[in-house]
Amino acid sequence: FRAGQQNDQVDVLQRQVNIRVEVELIDLVENLILWDDRGLSTLGQYLEGEPEEIGRMEAIELLVQRIVDGAQSNW
Repeated sequence: FRAGQQNDQVDVLQRQVNIRVEVELIDLVENLILWDDRGLSTLGQYLEGEPEEIGRMEAIELLVQRIVDGAQSNW
């Protein structure tokens, strides 16, 4: 944000979407937790005037990548 034309006003330039999930990857044959993260979160950003969906999709893409990275860290 930045200060607006008047002293008591601000202009919003960018917004954020924060998504937080709990993830468990389970080996169903052995009944073992292969990987888990109880506080996985990411931020998606979008410009003022754009739909929130843009920020949400960015956050989801980042979550997917972090889940893949986390799962591969145990292989």
